[in-house]
Amino acid sequence: MRKGNLLWLCIATTLILTNVVMSQDPDRNPDERQRKAELRERRERRGRAGQERLKTFIMERLDSLLQQVGESIGQRYELEETTVNQLRRAVRESVENQLNQERDMMRSFVGAARDGGMQMLEMLLSQPNCRAALAKHLNGKQFQDYLDFLKARGQREQRAVNRQLTALIDQQLSLTSNQREKVEQMLVTETSDGWPSMDTLTMTSKEAINLVHQNHTGQIDGIFSQKQSKIWQRLVTPSKDGETEWRAKDENDLKARFHKAEVEIAEAVKAGRITKKQADERLEALRRRLGAEEDDDLDEDEHRIQFRKAEAEITEAVKAGRITKKQADERLEALRRRLRAEERNQRDPTIMKENENASQNTAKLIAEAQLAAHTEQLGPLDERASRRLALVSKGVVEQFLETQDEWKDPTSSDDITNHPLYQQTIEDVLSEDTFDQYKAYQEERLAFRQKVSRDLVVASLDRHLLLGENQRKHLEVITGMVNMWQPAPIASGKTLTPVHTLIQLSEQLNSEALSPWQWERFSPIIEEFQEWTSNNDVNRRR
Repeated sequence: MRKGNLLWLCIATTLILTNVVMSQDPDRNPDERQRKAELRERRERRGRAGQERLKTFIMERLDSLLQQVGESIGQRYELEETTVNQLRRAVRESVENQLNQERDMMRSFVGAARDGGMQMLEMLLSQPNCRAALAKHLNGKQFQDYLDFLKARGQREQRAVNRQLTALIDQQLSLTSNQREKVEQMLVTETSDGWPSMDTLTMTSKEAINLVHQNHTGQIDGIFSQKQSKIWQRLVTPSKDGETEWRAKDENDLKARFHKAEVEIAEAVKAGRITKKQADERLEALRRRLGAEEDDDLDEDEHRIQFRKAEAEITEAVKAGRITKKQADERLEALRRRLRAEERNQRDPTIMKENENASQNTAKLIAEAQLAAHTEQLGPLDERASRRLALVSKGVVEQFLETQDEWKDPTSSDDITNHPLYQQTIEDVLSEDTFDQYKAYQEERLAFRQKVSRDLVVASLDRHLLLGENQRKHLEVITGMVNMWQPAPIASGKTLTPVHTLIQLSEQLNSEALSPWQWERFSPIIEEFQEWTSNNDVNRRR
């Protein structure tokens, strides 16, 4: 009897375990199998919907681009409208077929579609099927001419960027014409991909020097004189004189630790060790690291909560294709500036004063080096002239620094070598012939900057708006007139910046100068730069 009960118990246990295993096995459990199938179907449906949204976005941007490209090609080669429409359809069908057959290409096209201009056109021409579709409706000579036309546009753009970098370096170091040629040639030889021309429009001289230094370390040193090298080193390496060390009262306090790092990073930017973009990246990385710790005061701060919310919204806008990555970065930077302004009152005034003193000392050393390098361009001087210029230079540096404020980078726009007292002293100590040579040197430098500014603006618009040849020549004429309208540019020692040249150019364009597609891309740029200049003017008046 006992053995029988034990047998039945074993049988019952086996049946129970079998049912449990079967219920957990999706191959044997219909309900579990159906649940997993539905889940897989939902994922696939979401994936297909996402792919369709991306494809729709790409095709919409493609249609807009092909409208402009078709008109441009039709005008350039005097094609009939029927041929132009066939060309558009052929390229469109080629892209659509490729997206349907090669899903992996979707993301590559999305990045180019966000730009919607030259980047997307280059993407199209990199695809054999698209090139074949274009070549089918152009004869061999026309097709090669169009490729050469696009290549020349890229070469003009990169040359304009290299010359702008050279002009910004010249603004700090007072280069000779021979030195400018060597710097430009070095950039042409060593630069492969180059930098976007639109980004260069607002670049400061300090940012240009750091950019060149980071990409051409050791290659540019032989071009400069000893005095010029001192300026270069001051701008790309930290000054040990007057540097302050910030110590938090409580090293475990997260907000204090962030504040300490923020002060150090700000000092590194002002000393020229890192660029502003690098500083923002380091601060953002620091925020993310601190945000992972418990009881983070920064995350609990109301202003920073608002910043995080806005940051998330901007990120979503990029993913949805409503704005570009560049626009997102600019909006985030504007938010960071506002956040820093709101937090400024919470900072330790003693620390801020120490930091300000260190920055002023660095600026003083740079200004002194700039005057010394510029004086070197005057040639050999007698002892009396040298002493007088040295004495005047000290006073000029003091006056120059007094005109600067915390918002204004003393190395970005104003040129200390144009100080009236310094210029008058040069005229007093030089002979008439030597002073005429000096004036010619100054006029050559300023004329170079003017032309560089004009060329950079036109090259930037050429790439962004896909200008036709006649349009580009028309803009070149207008930018030349813009510089002429500036009152006594050479006599004042100043030239229009690329941004101001661009804004004044926009005021001279009539509605027929650009196509609707080009106006749609041009107007936001002008609004953006007008806001940028307005913000800079407000900051300088504070």
